[in-house]
Amino acid sequence: MYVLDNLSTILYYTFAVIISAFLLLLTLLYASEQFRKLWFSWFYTIFCTQFIKRGGNAIRAKLFEKLSRFHTEDQSKQLVILEIGPARGNNFEFYPSNCRIIALDYNSYFEKYFLQNKSKFPNIICENFVNGMAEDMRQIQDNSVDVVVATYVLCSVKDRTKTLQEIQRVLKKGGTYYFMEHVGYPHTCVKNIILFAIQLILQPFWYAFFGGCHCHRQSWSHIERAGFQKLHLNYEYPTEMAFIARAHIWGTAITQ
Repeated sequence: MYVLDNLSTILYYTFAVIISAFLLLLTLLYASEQFRKLWFSWFYTIFCTQFIKRGGNAIRAKLFEKLSRFHTEDQSKQLVILEIGPARGNNFEFYPSNCRIIALDYNSYFEKYFLQNKSKFPNIICENFVNGMAEDMRQIQDNSVDVVVATYVLCSVKDRTKTLQEIQRVLKKGGTYYFMEHVGYPHTCVKNIILFAIQLILQPFWYAFFGGCHCHRQSWSHIERAGFQKLHLNYEYPTEMAFIARAHIWGTAITQ
């Protein structure tokens, strides 16, 4: 009995410490945006990257196929790519050689991880890492880039409409916006409605631990209404991803 009592006491205090630490971390994440950015840059790079790549690389391969084909057809032209929210640079392996990258991320803590990963891809020219908001890319000139890449961005920005307007502003005429987003489940069946409800319930925790991300946003409607000349939109549910972030949209949009 004495051993069992001791074991129960140890388990009780261990559980209490874990819950207290969780609540303290949750409080800090909500109280301080800087702490949330610092936490997310570390958490994403160390723990999330492999899961995201395992679930998302099959989609990325299809998404960026046209980008590689464009470069193959016209190697004399240097492709200028603006990537919004590159984090550590998970898209590098899909970019054609000798392209020129401008990286813009609102989270400056990602820069060191970005540069570490960039060193593995000497065939890519990276001009700079710009700390800025997607809704106000004043550092990027009008009609200055051939391609805008944004993967897992509309889930976190404060204003999706302004972000899409800015994307069209910086793209050259006929330029292409490549996007991949996890979204809220579309209300196409009872199962999806239930999963969407679960996303809503878990959203406060998801927002705190994943850098201000919204797992329930149905961002396809914003892209459809943005006024692109031509839009190719696909839906996909990679089984390797956790159910809360399994619903995906991906595709391309061409400016007028």
